Amino acid sequence: MEKVSKKGKTKRRLYALAAALALVVSLFSGIPARKVVEAAEVWEDTELIVNGDFSVDLSDDGHGWSPWRDDAFTNATWTNNGKFHYYNDGDGDAWKKFSLYQEVTIEEAGSYKISFAANEKCYYDFKIDNTSKAGVSVDTSDAMVDYTTDSFDLDAGQHGITVEASVPSKGWGDLDDIKLLWLKSYTATVSGSPYQKEVSTTPVLKKYQYILNQTDNIDKISVGTAELAATNYSVTKSTDDKSSIITLTTSYLDTLEANKYTATISFKDGVDDVSCEFSVTDKPVHNIVVDVDKFNSNDAGADPITMTVDCTSDKIASVSVGSTALTKDTDYTLAASTDEKSTIITFTTTYLTSLDLGEYTATVAFSDNADSKTGTFTVSELPVGLQNGSFDTDLSYWDYSPVNEYFGYKDSEGDHNGVLNMYITGGADVDYVSQTFIADATGNICYLI
Repeated sequence: MEKVSKKGKTKRRLYALAAALALVVSLFSGIPARKVVEAAEVWEDTELIVNGDFSVDLSDDGHGWSPWRDDAFTNATWTNNGKFHYYNDGDGDAWKKFSLYQEVTIEEAGSYKISFAANEKCYYDFKIDNTSKAGVSVDTSDAMVDYTTDSFDLDAGQHGITVEASVPSKGWGDLDDIKLLWLKSYTATVSGSPYQKEVSTTPVLKKYQYILNQTDNIDKISVGTAELAATNYSVTKSTDDKSSIITLTTSYLDTLEANKYTATISFKDGVDDVSCEFSVTDKPVHNIVVDVDKFNSNDAGADPITMTVDCTSDKIASVSVGSTALTKDTDYTLAASTDEKSTIITFTTTYLTSLDLGEYTATVAFSDNADSKTGTFTVSELPVGLQNGSFDTDLSYWDYSPVNEYFGYKDSEGDHNGVLNMYITGGADVDYVSQTFIADATGNICYLI
């Protein structure tokens, strides 16, 4: 056991910890935190035991202990040269007991031990909250020997520690340097994964430690089997002085292929390495297809402008036309495609009819850091004054006969079949010539062969 110098100590709180390997880049929004702890056999004094070295006499204020003794110890010297000294002055072969008690506050659940120094013949029973946790038999000469109990688990909170000693008749001895030790260990966690190449901000790995101001305790950092060069990360203290912050550079992370990786931190103080996984993904890319790119503002039956984006609607952050941000469900709507892998953007008729005639560019921005995409559409209108463009109503017949020839338009056969027929005749000797015309959707007349 490693002994510490004997000094009077006031009660200190345990900054029991653990460490967080936090890749903050957007390194981390998807996968749940994973902790990997390999507890090393490195035990450290919690400094919670007050006057464990008995440098303050038990009769003085601030001695820390609440002692109890059997009547056989009436002649005991309770302190002697900075050690707790006892003597069983009882008759016969009966073993007698004495005990020392004090309370401590544990801030972090974990594994603990009690270490102490003792000599001569005695049996020590160490109790936590009146429950025996470990027993140690001492049978030595005058020389003080260091002992350590088996480990036991403690939850966070207030606990009573009792040192109960059984001493044979006429037995005497010394007790010193009582300490509560904790199993020094660190943990690694990940948050904010995955890291998106060329997109995410710098990730941060945190390693919370019991010893403050411990930036020099980090021996090396590895990703996979490769130890990182100093240019690939930096180490600073956190604002609360309780941790070291390891920042991996984005220039390094952008060199990694899209995959899962294991980051490992090694320590100079002998505590086992801690490690955890993080993911690297490529920058997402989305595409837009304009399904309907023309809208006639004065056509009540015109189809609205629609565009299909190859992502789900939750990834669409905003839609704008020109420099104007549009309002969802007022200027446009979103609907899932039949395979639910794409999103159909439909611009409302109310919005489209509010636009002047011309060409427009719609821009779709994404919430997953993909680059924005654009699509163009045109707003036009049917020619003003065009009547009966579909020729559903019969036209009047007219003729032109400077040389006894006739030129006329009429609905074919008078059955209102929605087309325009033209014929020319030059009397009985000229054959009938016919050509059919119809208006297209924009109001332009074209002929049908």
